[in-house]
Amino acid sequence: MQDTDAPTPLQNSEDATKTALQKSMESAALSAAKYFAQMMNATNTKIKNIRLEEIEQFEENGKDFWRVTISFIDGSADNPMQIFYGDNQDKRIYKIINVTDKDFVATSIKDRL
Repeated sequence: MQDTDAPTPLQNSEDATKTALQKSMESAALSAAKYFAQMMNATNTKIKNIRLEEIEQFEENGKDFWRVTISFIDGSADNPMQIFYGDNQDKRIYKIINVTDKDFVATSIKDRL
């Protein structure tokens, strides 16, 4: 009797690929977050409400990269009255950091939304 729940070689290969892809994505996200923290610390930039917005894989000139978008609110523009109305979402800044698996490649700032 054949075991129908046993994974096929193709399923094993897909699982291994997903695992490698997930590991690559996690490594890129950690590298981007580390770079972001170092950059903000080095420039004494006051930030708050940091969020990981998205991670996107792309290819350029035959190389694979990850585009990691991190957003934050400029903490230097704090208003003491914000405790009554919350964070001003108009000041959210989106930072795009391109990395390979572990190496920082480039960074840019999206328009404030």
